[in-house]
Amino acid sequence: MAYLLREQIREIHIEPTSRCNLLCPQCARTTKGKPNAELPIRDIPRQSYESLFDQDLSRQLHHVYFCGNYGDPAAAPGLLEDVEFLRSRGVRRITVFSNGSIRTTDWWRELGKILCEPEDKVAFSIDGLESTNHLYRVNANWQKIMDNCKAFISSGGRARWDWLTFSHNEHQVEEARSLSKQLGFSQFNCKATARFVTDKNYKSGEATDRVKTSGGEIEAGANKNLKDFSSIVERFGSWKAYVNQTGIKCKYQHLGALYLDFESELWPCCWTGAPKYFVRPNTQREQLEKLWTRYGRGFNSLEEKSLAEILGHPWFKSELLKSWGGDMDDEVPKLLACGRTCGSDYEFTGMQGTSNSRIDNLDVGD
Repeated sequence: MAYLLREQIREIHIEPTSRCNLLCPQCARTTKGKPNAELPIRDIPRQSYESLFDQDLSRQLHHVYFCGNYGDPAAAPGLLEDVEFLRSRGVRRITVFSNGSIRTTDWWRELGKILCEPEDKVAFSIDGLESTNHLYRVNANWQKIMDNCKAFISSGGRARWDWLTFSHNEHQVEEARSLSKQLGFSQFNCKATARFVTDKNYKSGEATDRVKTSGGEIEAGANKNLKDFSSIVERFGSWKAYVNQTGIKCKYQHLGALYLDFESELWPCCWTGAPKYFVRPNTQREQLEKLWTRYGRGFNSLEEKSLAEILGHPWFKSELLKSWGGDMDDEVPKLLACGRTCGSDYEFTGMQGTSNSRIDNLDVGD
C-alpha cells in the first residue's frame, strides 16, 4: 500500500532553508551552545519549487506551510519570491513560521501584503516576555520581534503567537495572551515541548526535566510529555519495546501531507526527515543511514527525480507502510520517529489538535 498517491496530496510542509539567527538549546542546529558543525547551509532552489508545484497539484492543495527543523523560514534569501510563486501557481492557503527576530519591518510589511488571503498567517514563535524569551530563544531581540509583529499585522497580515511553556515562563502565559490581543494577533497557541525527551532518554528509559545551556539550565515545568514518557516505559519495559509493539496512525498521511526539506528531499513528514544532521550517536540518524544504504542517497530528491518517481519509489509505494508492522532492527526499519510520533499510546507533538497544544481565538474587535 502506498503512503500517498498524487491525487491524495492536500498539504505540503516546506523547510526553505537551514539558515537561522538563533541558537535555541534544544534545536538540532545547536550543539553545546554552538552551531551544529555538520549542518550544511542550503536553500531550496527555485527549480525544486517549479518541479513540485505544477498548477494542477497547487490547486488541489488545502495548505502549504513554511516551518523549519533546522532553519527559520524568514532567513531564506528568496522567501518573499517563493511565496509569491506558490500563489501564482494557485496555492490558496499559506502559513509561515518564524521567531520574528530577523529581517526589517519593511520586509514584514511586504509579507503581510502577500499573505492576504483570509486563512493565510504567520505563526510567531515567542517563548516568553521581554524578561524571558531570550532564555530559550537565544540571541533573540525582543524589541525587533515586537516591531516586526506590529509591521506584519499593520499591513493586513493575520498572526498567531506560538508559546512553548517552560518553568521560567509558565507564570507569564496570561500576560502574554493579553499582550497578543492588544497587538492584534488573531490567535494565541500555548504548547508543551517534547524536546526534553532525547535519544539518551529513549535508550535509558529515564526522563529528565532540565537541559544545560550556555546561560544556565532550562527546566520543563509542568510538562505532560515527561509524565507520559515515564508511563510508557513502565508499561512496556523499554521505549524500544513500545515502538516495536505500537500501532501507527500516521498524522501526515491522515492530512494527505508531505515534507520538503532544505536539501530538496521529499519525506512523509518533518519527523522522518529531521534526523539527517542529528549529533551522533543517535538512533534516528542511524536508521536514516540504513535507508540510504539500501536505497542510495537521493532516492527522494527533487533535484534528481520527479514527484511521480519519488511517490513510485519502493519506500513510498509499499515498504514504509509495511515497516509499521515490523521492528526497529528490520532491514527496512520501523522508524523510531514513526513509533514515537504516531504510536497509539504517546502524544509526542505539539501540533494543532493534539493534547499538547491549546489555541485560543482572540476577539481583536474588543
